[in-house]
Amino acid sequence: MRRVYAVRAFLVAAVLMMFACWAAPSASAATSDPGYSLLAADGSVLDGQSVLSPVAAHLGYPDGASIAKVKFYIDGAYLGQIAAAPYEWTYALPLGAHALEARATTAAGTRTARAVVTAVEKLPPPPPPPASSNPACPSYTVTTAAELAAALASATPGQTIVLADGVYAGNFVAAVDGTEQAPITLCGGRNARIVSDDGNDGGSYALYLNGADWWHLTGFTVATAKKGLVLDWSSHDLVEDLHVTDIGDEGIHLRRDSSDNIIRGNTVDHTGMVAPRFGEGVYVGSAVSNWGLYMGLDSAGSPIPDRSDRNQIIGNTVIDTAAENVDVKEGTTSGTVSGNTFGGDLIAGENSADSLIDVKGNGWQIENNIGHHAAGLGAMVDGFEIHEAAPGWGRDNAFHGNAVEVNAPGVGIWVHPSLLGAGNILGCDNTWAGAAGGDYATNHDPYVLLACE
Repeated sequence: MRRVYAVRAFLVAAVLMMFACWAAPSASAATSDPGYSLLAADGSVLDGQSVLSPVAAHLGYPDGASIAKVKFYIDGAYLGQIAAAPYEWTYALPLGAHALEARATTAAGTRTARAVVTAVEKLPPPPPPPASSNPACPSYTVTTAAELAAALASATPGQTIVLADGVYAGNFVAAVDGTEQAPITLCGGRNARIVSDDGNDGGSYALYLNGADWWHLTGFTVATAKKGLVLDWSSHDLVEDLHVTDIGDEGIHLRRDSSDNIIRGNTVDHTGMVAPRFGEGVYVGSAVSNWGLYMGLDSAGSPIPDRSDRNQIIGNTVIDTAAENVDVKEGTTSGTVSGNTFGGDLIAGENSADSLIDVKGNGWQIENNIGHHAAGLGAMVDGFEIHEAAPGWGRDNAFHGNAVEVNAPGVGIWVHPSLLGAGNILGCDNTWAGAAGGDYATNHDPYVLLACE
């Protein structure tokens, strides 16, 4: 008898479990295959949302996935299939919780995206705004890429645009001016990430200031773009405490007469990830070969220099760049590179980029910077270099108080032979460790040593 009762008890339990399985799903999170999800019309993940019926859901899937068809289900019941992108289904939902499912037939097998949603008569009010992770930004004004693009386009002097934590994918442009008394501020925490929507191997900038004076950019991350932050025709801007990383070419570029800007306290790393020869951390001005492209021609048909002048590169950490940490171009004057921490372990040596700093402008102050390079890593040759890339440029620059672990076959500061007697000051207060060729020199094979002053 005990065995009979035991069997009956087991059968009752099994039946109850079956009823439990058939019951309406709870609103807890559903599990999807990696890289697959059911998305709402605004691109948000549907799982866990309260929705109004009908609701359109489309399949999110990894780039490059080969999909033959997608079958859609609700609460286990088959609805139909779609054989071409976009793989979208509009669900008519009775009130209550429902399990939505999309099964994609791919070259790698079946991949499934699931979402549990709750159909309601009226959506609840939105939650209160979350605080940004940047203490300087106590609230937010934008939470989506579309909101950010609109806010940049319509910004007015004195306005603060605050990024809530999240990823903002696009090619964002600011083309309006603040004023000296009322700059425009764009700020956020490190977890607010502005990225290009075509990655670091595309052709886009993550954030582009085009004719935008008197802006303050602070706190957020700029990542995964061909170029990170570009300023054209933009002056009196403050770029502070950004993290610029995973960039195909250069990280921060001041170009087309962008002058009187301050680049301060930023971290720039992993630039040149796609094109090492263009992978500068901070780039000021334009190469003479690009003056005509960016600046046009004068009345005599000669290219107009890019006069991106009086810019200050102060207190930044610039490391793991494939080209120079800082490249100061011909045509620029009277700038400052001071108090920065540099690192040359990933310098690739392409396009003659083989030093922490290359100075080709006039009247720059290079002072109190710290540099590190581990012996045997990368293709770094010299600590700093001075070149004459165009006649009359590479002059009257001063180098003081810099301390660099060169650990490379070159010298502390290398000076192009045409610039001997051109007013460049090589201070005796600089220190160079592991510079196999000496502290200061010109020529190559052999070096000709120079005296400091």
